[in-house]
Amino acid sequence: MKARGFSLAEILTVTAIAGIVMSLGVSTMQELRRHAQARGDKAEVLAAVGRARTIAQRTNAPVQVILQPHSIQLARAVVSSTPESVRRIVDSYVIDQTVQLPHTVTVTALETLGPSGAVVGTAPAGDPAATIRFCASSDNYFRNNDPTQSPVCGVGNLASANAKIIFTTEQGALHHVFLRAPLGALALKDGP
Repeated sequence: MKARGFSLAEILTVTAIAGIVMSLGVSTMQELRRHAQARGDKAEVLAAVGRARTIAQRTNAPVQVILQPHSIQLARAVVSSTPESVRRIVDSYVIDQTVQLPHTVTVTALETLGPSGAVVGTAPAGDPAATIRFCASSDNYFRNNDPTQSPVCGVGNLASANAKIIFTTEQGALHHVFLRAPLGALALKDGP
């Protein structure tokens, strides 16, 4: 009668193969989890900026986006105007919301882009210049006590030109949110 079962060599071989296959699966799952986290982080930044545009449209007043390294503040304009004037004067901004970004996201800078797409200015997050302003209507908004009477923002768009918010995720990957001046369009891009 022949003995039934598996030899020790067969069991060790099958166990080794199973271990290799499982380790490949675990590393692949970890990589998928990191990519999913990065996508969620990017969406969070895009949603915060999009929320400012929505508030500007809903309140029909300029909204300023203030970039901090780990948060994005949304400030609504305090507007005064005289009935006989088509000009509306922005007296100040009041912070309506502070959007805390996930701990895995760090906003590093805001770049202003010229017509050719070249960077014409950079402001680090936390700097007073690291702000974006959205307007919802064709009304003319101006800064209070501004002798040049330069507009606060253009028609339904950013204050000046195209811009790019630069941020990193926990994995060190560099990401951008592009803000196109016409219509305040938002686009999310990866990489340098």
